Amino acid sequence: MVNGTLDSLLRGQSTEKLQLDWPTRKKIATGAARGISHLHDLRMIHRDIKPANILLDENFEAHVADYGLALFMDEHKEKAVSEGGPNGEDAYFTDGTMGTLGYMDPERFLGRNSVKSDAYGFGVTLLELISGRRAWETTDLDGFKLGLPQWAHALLKDEQLERLVDTNMPDGYNKSEFEEIVRLALLCTQSDPKKRPYMAEAILFLEGIIGLEKRWEEYQHEDRLSGPNNLSSSSNSTSCPSEEELSGPR
Repeated sequence: MVNGTLDSLLRGQSTEKLQLDWPTRKKIATGAARGISHLHDLRMIHRDIKPANILLDENFEAHVADYGLALFMDEHKEKAVSEGGPNGEDAYFTDGTMGTLGYMDPERFLGRNSVKSDAYGFGVTLLELISGRRAWETTDLDGFKLGLPQWAHALLKDEQLERLVDTNMPDGYNKSEFEEIVRLALLCTQSDPKKRPYMAEAILFLEGIIGLEKRWEEYQHEDRLSGPNNLSSSSNSTSCPSEEELSGPR
C-alpha cells in the first residue's frame, strides 16, 4: 500500500503526518469500520484490530489486514455461549487469549471472543487516529495513571477535549464532529460487550445516517451511578508498557 499502515503514518515524519487532516482521518475511520463490518457479515472475528493492521492506499482508503488471529464463527457455533442462542449476534466463543495488549477487550483475557471484541479494538484505534497517541501511553491525572480511553473519558467530562487533538493535524478540525467521534470510541471501549455498538452501527453513525443519543444517555447514566471518582468507566482495560503481543511471532 502506497501510504503504508495507519500506525506508520501516525508515527512517521512530519511531512507524512501533514497529510492526515480532519477529513482524511474521518475517511480512514469510516473505511476501517466498513472493512471490519464486512468481516462480521462473513462471520469472521479479526481479533487484532489496531492501527498497524489498517493499510492505506494512494487515496487513503482503509483496508483491514493481517488475519493471522481471525476466528471463523461457524467453526465454533456449537460451543458458542449467548443469551439469545448459539448463533445470536451477541454470541461469544471461548478460545485462547490472543491479540495485542492495549487493544484487547477485558473479556478476551478470559478467552472470550465476539464481534464486540473487534468493536473494542476499533474504539481504541479511533482514539489513536484522532489523538496521535499510542494506546498504552499513560497520562497522570489527579494521581491516577490513565490509559488512552480513560484519559479521553476524563477530558470529555471536564470539557477539555482540545487536549486530545493530535498536534500534527493541519487545518483545524470540526469540534462537534470530534466530540461525537470521541463518544463513539468510548461507547466501543465499554467493559460490557453487550453495550458496545455493532460495527454496522458505527458505519451509519460515521456517515451521519444515525445518531447514538440513546446509547450515550445510557453510558452517562451508568457513569453517574459509578461515582465521581471512577476515572475508568469507559474501559476496564489496563494500560500496557509496550506493544508486546500475546500471540507470538506474526
